[in-house]
Amino acid sequence: MKNTGKEYEQVVQKVFQSILDQKFVKNITVQHDVTLQGKSTTHQIDVYWEFSDGISTYATIVQAKDYSSNVSQDKLLTFKGVIDDLPNHPKGIFVTKTGYQRGAKAYAEANGILLYELRQPTDKDWEGYIRDISIKLTMFSPNVSDLKIWIDYKWLNENYKNIPKRIQMSGNDDEVFLYNGNKEKVASIYELKNSLIKKYGQENSSQYVEEIFDKPTFINYAKDGIDWLKINKISFNLSFRTYQDTIEINGDDIVKFILKDVLKDKITNIDPSLHVHL
Repeated sequence: MKNTGKEYEQVVQKVFQSILDQKFVKNITVQHDVTLQGKSTTHQIDVYWEFSDGISTYATIVQAKDYSSNVSQDKLLTFKGVIDDLPNHPKGIFVTKTGYQRGAKAYAEANGILLYELRQPTDKDWEGYIRDISIKLTMFSPNVSDLKIWIDYKWLNENYKNIPKRIQMSGNDDEVFLYNGNKEKVASIYELKNSLIKKYGQENSSQYVEEIFDKPTFINYAKDGIDWLKINKISFNLSFRTYQDTIEINGDDIVKFILKDVLKDKITNIDPSLHVHL
């Protein structure tokens, strides 16, 4: 299939639109494949860019060429003729995916024409940079089983009568709270459990964990005629599940195109959404 260059021109249009979106100007228009009337003839413009800073209106024409070889000086001569034939002599930008011959660079610099390369990154562009990253992750997920809250039955018998044979508490561990001797809330069972996992847990190990309370510690029971339960300790079995995963980061998925200001030798990366990171 013949390469018409239209697809490349559309990419150029989107890239320059992204650049313009980041500038503080008004009435921006970036159009693809525009016909403009010159002083002597009409001209087909690949990308036409016009904007206003609130005082003056500026115009730039962009020539986008999907060439397979470096742009020669005669191509710049032709482009300069188009610029000179258009009213108000707009700014000229020439964009290609290959590069420019030495004479073309010299002519463009002498005549105020900006030169860009817009292309996919090559191996040379990645020299000195990390292109692909592979991250191997080993994750340990704690597993708590047989969680027990040990009640001080001696204290319970001394402070309450008609104690039921079975004391049963319900609720999630983040809904059951521990209180100090002044009946002030200290922490939830969930918070205490997690602090014990951090304190005693060791990856790839299974162990029995217990925390003995050396100060009066209570749970608000509030049923069966019992307001408070004094707690001696909390215990549980702790083990870890192991998960392994690999994250692959490919540089080509992050940098879709390279936009190079040829005369300034400055490179800007363009992501897959054709957004320019200035």
